[in-house]
Amino acid sequence: MLPMLSPAAPVRHEEREMSAAPKQQAMREIPRSQFGCVRTLVKYSMTVAEVAKVYAVAADEIARILRQA
Repeated sequence: MLPMLSPAAPVRHEEREMSAAPKQQAMREIPRSQFGCVRTLVKYSMTVAEVAKVYAVAADEIARILRQA
């Protein structure tokens, strides 16, 4: 037989303050030493958008790197 447990304490749901617009992340700059890696990822396996997400930059930044080839 299972022992009787006391009733659970009420659960509090804290409301988080959310702004109307999401916070804009600071754009990181991809180091020049990573340009070759970026080109390889796009050439063989990933889309520009996917690579941009990996490096946390805008897709335009990846496109700029690809144009410099």
